Amino acid sequence: MKIIDNKGRIFGLINYIDLLLVLAVIFVVGRFVLVDREGNLPKAIDSNSSKEVEILYYVKGVRDATINGVNIGDIFRSAATNNVVGELIKKDIEPSTIMTTNEKGKVVYSEIPDRFDMYLTIKGKGEITDDEIKVANEEIKIGKTSQIQSRMNRLEAIIFGIDYN
Repeated sequence: MKIIDNKGRIFGLINYIDLLLVLAVIFVVGRFVLVDREGNLPKAIDSNSSKEVEILYYVKGVRDATINGVNIGDIFRSAATNNVVGELIKKDIEPSTIMTTNEKGKVVYSEIPDRFDMYLTIKGKGEITDDEIKVANEEIKIGKTSQIQSRMNRLEAIIFGIDYN
């Protein structure tokens, strides 16, 4: 039995030109799936990379109704992906202030009536690698603004701190 018969088929099953086209398509698709834009293969995620992460969110200038709608034990999700970020374990409230000038032109901080700043500590699970920390399948960094939501509220929050064990 010949490897390539008189019709150009390999072992009488498939045309060798068709086989080359199929292999080329597999190669091109594999290149885009397995290699990132910088040409690096993806790093293997260590099975021990999933750890508890505490994220401190800062929410500026909210009213009483928002504060009363946020309770310890609430589950927060990312508004972008609807994936669970974690459980609220601590809530601190401070009067909201604004930087302004007084009648002499001196810079002072004044309280904004009926507005408060909230610091929310949310505990969840995250994937931690040498390059990034991902929670709710999103990369988190201090200073990043993100929308988080609970059953009662959707908040525009700034990541103020990250702690992991």
